[in-house]
Order: sequence, then C-alpha cells, then structure tokens
Amino acid sequence: MKSSHLLTAASAGLLAAAATAGPLGWKLHAKHRAATRDALTGLHNRAGFTRALRRAPGSAMWLVAADCNRFKAVNDALGHAAGDAVLKALAARMARLVHPGGTAARFGGDEFVILCGTEQLAAIGAGVLAVVATGGDGQAMPVTMAAGAVLFDPAADFGAQLACADAASYRAKATGEPLAVFDPAADDHPAAPAGARPRVRVRDLDRWTATEAIKETK
Repeated sequence: MKSSHLLTAASAGLLAAAATAGPLGWKLHAKHRAATRDALTGLHNRAGFTRALRRAPGSAMWLVAADCNRFKAVNDALGHAAGDAVLKALAARMARLVHPGGTAARFGGDEFVILCGTEQLAAIGAGVLAVVATGGDGQAMPVTMAAGAVLFDPAADFGAQLACADAASYRAKATGEPLAVFDPAADDHPAAPAGARPRVRVRDLDRWTATEAIKETK
C-alpha cells in the first residue's frame, strides 16, 4: 500500500511537471519563432535565414536576391492591404518552390532572399514568382519580381555573395527579365559592408526608368 502511495505521488509530480513545461514550452517556441520568422509572411527573417544556411545541403545551391517590380505603385494605387497580400502570396510561392532542401526569407519591405537548387532557379527564370494584386474596387495589377543569383559557396563570405546576387538583380530589373545570374563583367557594384545591399547604381536606375517610360507610353 505504501509503494502504491509513492507511485501515485510520483505520477502526480510528473503530471504537474508536464503541465508546467507545456505552457513554458509553447512560450519558448513562440519566442524563437518571433526571433527567426517574419511576422507578415511566415518566411525566415534575416536571423532565421542565417541559421538555416548552416543546415544547407552541400550540393550545388544558388543564392538569390529578389524584389518586386514597382511595388510602391501597387501600394499607392491599391492600398497597403493589397501590398501585404502580394507579399504573402509571393512568400507562399517561394515556400512551395524551395521545399524541400532550400529556404526563403524576407529581409524587409519587398526584399526576399532564397537559397535553392538549379531546378528551382530555372523556375524563377521562367517567371514563376509573379502574382496579381487586386484592390478593394476590383482593380488588378500584375506584380513580377526581379531576381539575381550567384552560385552559393558556404565557405565564402555571405555578405559579399549577397551583394553579388543583389547586383545581378539590378540588371534583371533594368532589362525586364525575371532573373539574371551574376556576371562580374556586367554586374559591377560598389563595396558594401558584409550583409548589406549595394547602393543603387545610377546608370542602371536611369536605364530602368527609361524602360518603364517606354512601356507606359505603349
């Protein structure tokens, strides 16, 4: 009988510990998610992406920097709710595209970073990252992305590689293509601190503005 009481007491202690650990565990999980995930899209944020890189497969992977073409125009014409919906839709496409093996992150605004394989890179080049933004009055605007890619080397400096991918994305934006692979002869960019995006190059900005002006007159 005594041993039965001890067993009951031990069981009660385990149940009490489990009850305490449950809420605590969920709080820790929520805290970790808030620190590593983007609140709007559910993708990794910068910190989460950096952690995910440590688990990246050793096979050939591509680091991709991408942002929306004329995202400000969507916000101005259709409202910020439509802009948020665009970001969520693009993030969902990215998550499906890179699963499994790759990863995607929102670094801020309409700036995304992706780590993916060659097959997924080809899909990006084919324009899979495109959605239609719809306003409350039914007005619709197509939204595409300009992406730049560099073959990822886990042993090399991440910031320098991201700067190269970002420089290539400016070329994609300037030419109207969905993807440009980094070319040191075509994608010059000023030095930037590790992890930072390079400054916008005026000649590319001018060319992009001219291209948009031509499109809008057609």
